[in-house]
Amino acid sequence: MGDVPLEAQHQMAVISQPTPYFHIFMSDRAPEGDAHTSPELRRARQAGLLAKAVRTPSQTAHKHIGHEVLIISHGAGNMFVGSARDEDAFPLTAGQILIIPGGNPHRFVITEHICVYGFEFSPDYFLPLAADNALAHRLSTPEDPLPARLFHDPAALQSLQNIFEEVLASRSHADEFDAPVQHAYGSLVAIAMLRLLRQEMAILDDHPTNLRVLAVKSWIDRHLFETVMLAELAQMANLSISRFCTIFRELVGVSPKHYRLTRRLQHAATLLVDSSYSLSSIARMVGFSDLASFHHAFKQLYQVSPTAYRKNGNDASACK
Repeated sequence: MGDVPLEAQHQMAVISQPTPYFHIFMSDRAPEGDAHTSPELRRARQAGLLAKAVRTPSQTAHKHIGHEVLIISHGAGNMFVGSARDEDAFPLTAGQILIIPGGNPHRFVITEHICVYGFEFSPDYFLPLAADNALAHRLSTPEDPLPARLFHDPAALQSLQNIFEEVLASRSHADEFDAPVQHAYGSLVAIAMLRLLRQEMAILDDHPTNLRVLAVKSWIDRHLFETVMLAELAQMANLSISRFCTIFRELVGVSPKHYRLTRRLQHAATLLVDSSYSLSSIARMVGFSDLASFHHAFKQLYQVSPTAYRKNGNDASACK
């Protein structure tokens, strides 16, 4: 499976569901469409849940009122969010969480073997929180969708993975959720989504400069492999280079240069494990002009060489 033809991008599918609803789904596939077998997928098959829980994320642009929370387990792909004329591309790699609030058109393109676990649930789950929380109120209605957001939060990732495992285990013992169980799991995911969004938005309250800097961070996430100068990034935020770097470090914890380098190397680590590309090809794909500089940067971050990392999977400790 490859990119969606341009004409297909303009055929917007609007998917309706009874409310309230809460679904889990997973996909473990390669670009050519071959299915793979993650432990979760094997358990789903054994429990007879393939028809209910396992699906390939749609490569045709579509939207629905429900919110989606995606966990990228391993591999790589691209999620395109927005209308056909104004799409944002989110390069996906292992360890990320992508939140697509309901009402956003989106489509998925598989570029490498990728394993994705996800939740889709109706806005109803935010209603109990909406009276006292402006963000929850906005998420409880699909009329004014928030933009999609990409997160790197190991604690939240582990929490969502645990919820997914519990849901999968409970579904293996029953054909359908009963209402209280569905409500409990849906509420847990809604709270996790709300917490991630609130953490980001709290930084922005009364700080338009922070908003501009985080908008540049989001641009970096969507254009990881493009050549861009630090001065251009600072200009996007309408700040001097020194002021931009200071605020970026305060908000993100590292410099813009270090952030871009780390994100590129994380993508390289995914390709080393989940693809058969040569080291030189991977180096070029993630923006390095020569193999020596890639090897040096990778070893600085992971404490092992790219070759050793590939040989031992993602168990870096086994390489030392």
